[in-house]
Amino acid sequence: MKILVTGSTAYDVMLGYNGSFADAIDPKALSELSVSFFSPHYARHHGGTGANIAWNLKLLGVDPLLVSTVGTDGGAYTALLEERGIATEFVEKLDSHVTATAIIGTDTGERQITFFHPGADADGSWPEIIDRREEISHAIISPRNAVLMNEAVHWCAKNIVPYVFDPGQQVISLSDDELRFGIENSAGLIANEYEWGLISERLHMTEENALLKTPMV
Repeated sequence: MKILVTGSTAYDVMLGYNGSFADAIDPKALSELSVSFFSPHYARHHGGTGANIAWNLKLLGVDPLLVSTVGTDGGAYTALLEERGIATEFVEKLDSHVTATAIIGTDTGERQITFFHPGADADGSWPEIIDRREEISHAIISPRNAVLMNEAVHWCAKNIVPYVFDPGQQVISLSDDELRFGIENSAGLIANEYEWGLISERLHMTEENALLKTPMV
């Protein structure tokens, strides 16, 4: 049996700043903010929520079925996934776009500033995978294009596939109704403290309330 994984496939550019972002930002002049940080540390990694989850499931001996999107520069990435035995038949390639890219700056205090370009994922589509339903035991829905996340939630609900809902940074892009439906039909919700704060405030939901809707938070 396979675990359906949907999420982004992205390149991560990591920059390190030897100092504090806070020291360089004047809170009294935020409306005129214009700063530059010298970054002596640079690294480029294979990232993306969906691809990373699929990669780690494979390391655990589980077969993932990845649903994602890459751009014209994504061939090397999908080849790497295939080398590791990760199926990419449902990784859509759009040559009119680049692959999603995250640029992440981190200071010595572990503060982060991130810019994320969705690239091909912004115009991705949900594939026709109903003929693979019997192979899928569970699903993990992780951050990507919010429209496609919502499609994944409804596909899983319709086809009775238990799924873990990880809205992540896309909490702000999903409507209240979409968040509520995603949580109430899930087998579990994943959120960090900040994301949970947003969900709790918007849906007027306590942890106790959430556990009445989904088995795991």
